[in-house]
Amino acid sequence: MRSLGKKVFLCYEGIFWGYDTIFGGVGILSSKGVSEKSMKGIRKSEYQTFVKEIKEKIRQSQFKAMQAVNRELISLYSEIGQMIVEKQEALGWGKSVVENLSKDLQNEFSGAKGYSVQNLWYMRQFYLEYKDNKKLQPLVGEISWSKNLVIMGKCKDDFEREFYIQMIKRWRRNTDTRQVLQ
Repeated sequence: MRSLGKKVFLCYEGIFWGYDTIFGGVGILSSKGVSEKSMKGIRKSEYQTFVKEIKEKIRQSQFKAMQAVNRELISLYSEIGQMIVEKQEALGWGKSVVENLSKDLQNEFSGAKGYSVQNLWYMRQFYLEYKDNKKLQPLVGEISWSKNLVIMGKCKDDFEREFYIQMIKRWRRNTDTRQVLQ
C-alpha cells in the first residue's frame, strides 16, 4: 500500500495497523514503528515507554488468565477424581467404569485432551492424595497438572511435596520437573 491514514488503532508485536484512506482497508503502517510524520508532536522515547507499559499489562493479564484456567482445571480434575471414588465406594463399581467414562468423555469432548483412562486414574489418585490435606490443596492449583503428576509420583510425603511445589512456583516455566526430582 502506498499511503496509509494517520490514525493508529492497533499495535501488535511492533506492527502498527491503520486505516488506509486510499484503498479503504486496514493495513500495516510500519513493521518497524510509526513513521515520523504520524508521530509529529510525540517524543519517540515517551511513546516507546508507553508501548512497553501496554505490552507489560497485556502479558500480566495473559499470565493471570492462564493461572485462573490452571486453577479451574486442577479443581475440575480433583472433582472428577472425587466423583469416581464416591461412585466406586457407594455402588461397588470397578475398573471398567473408568474405561467406559474415558470413552464417553472423549466422544463428547473430542477435541479436548485429558480424559484418557490413565488420566482419569490420575484424577482419582490426585483426589485421594490431597482430599484431607488443607495445606497442600491451595498450592496444587498454582502449578500445572503435569507438574502435579510428577510430584505426586516422585514425592513420598507431604513435606517433600510442599517443598517441590514451592520450588516449582519459583522456577522458570519450562523447567523440567522430572529432571529436578531424579
